[in-house]
Amino acid sequence: MFSAWLVQLLLMLTFYKYAYATLSHLARGLAKSAPLVQGLDGEGLGVAVKQFFVFIVLFVPLGFVGASLGKAAASLYYVVALLCLPASVMALATEHRFASAINPNILLGIIRRIGASYLALFFMLGILSSGPMIIQNYMVKSIGHEYLALQKQDPRDVDQEELQRAKTSFENKMFRMVLPISIFANGYFTLVMFSLMGYVLFQNHRRLGLD
Repeated sequence: MFSAWLVQLLLMLTFYKYAYATLSHLARGLAKSAPLVQGLDGEGLGVAVKQFFVFIVLFVPLGFVGASLGKAAASLYYVVALLCLPASVMALATEHRFASAINPNILLGIIRRIGASYLALFFMLGILSSGPMIIQNYMVKSIGHEYLALQKQDPRDVDQEELQRAKTSFENKMFRMVLPISIFANGYFTLVMFSLMGYVLFQNHRRLGLD
C-alpha cells in the first residue's frame, strides 16, 4: 500500500515538474511546450515539491478558519486563497522560492501589476478546472444509466440479481474507461492552465520585471 502511494506521489510530482517547465517555457516567449524530457530528468523536481507544500499552506488553514470564525469567514478565506493561487504558481515558476509563493506582498504585487487581465485569467482557469469533472459526470451518466436508474427505484421492485449485474458492469466500465479518461483529462486541462499562466507572464513580463 505504501509503495503504491509513493509511486503515485512521484508520478504526480513528475507531472507538475513538467507543467512548471511548460509554464516557464511559454513565459519566455517560446511558442512550443517544453520538451517531454524535461519532465523525466531529475532536475527541477524541487519546484513540484514546493508546489505541494504551497497547497498545504494555502488551504489547510481553511478548516481552522471555519472552526474558529464560522462558515462565512471560511468561504471568504477560500475565495481569497483561490484568487491568489495563480499568482502563487507564477511566483514559484519565476523565482523558484517557496517563500515567494506564499508571500502576500509578492502575490498582491503580481495581481496588481497584471491588473484586469489577472481577473480574466482567474475566471478562465476556473472554467478550465471544471472541465475534467464535467467530462467525468457525463461519462458516468452515459455508461451507468442502467445501474443509476435501478438505484432510484424502490428496492422492493428491483430484481437483486439484475441490480448486481448492472453494478458489476458499471464498476468494470468505471475502471476500464472512466478512470483512464479522467486521469488524461485532468492532466490535459492542467497543462492548458499552466500554459495559459505562462502566456500571461510573457504578455506582462515588463510589468513584472521579468526582462
